[in-house]
Amino acid sequence: MTGARKFVCNPVRAGRTVAKNEPLVPRLRYGGREIVCRRHDGSITRGRDPASGVVVNDARVSRHHCTIERRQDKFVLTDRSTNGAYITAEGSAEIFLRREELFLGKRRWIAFGQPRAEAQGVVEYFCS
Repeated sequence: MTGARKFVCNPVRAGRTVAKNEPLVPRLRYGGREIVCRRHDGSITRGRDPASGVVVNDARVSRHHCTIERRQDKFVLTDRSTNGAYITAEGSAEIFLRREELFLGKRRWIAFGQPRAEAQGVVEYFCS
């Protein structure tokens, strides 16, 4: 692949500007791709399963490792895995989750089954 590809769940018209009263849109970056999810009531799944919104091919990653879903005006990561997820926010200590939930805030890095410093593939999460 020669450049980053952009994937859109539930696409919108090109060139559309976001109004101030519209909800935040979660975005994920992984492996040179950016996933933008505009479904206000949907979720994004990460795991080894080819049907996942973000496919992470690593032995430490479960088929359905975790999901990010909107709950009112917030986004929550729910870990469903055996090996857990390591969540990092800039300037904060890394948090380990296993079969737990965490409010994500505006920007986080998500590593699967091992700390971010040791992980080969880290998903960047942010809202815009």
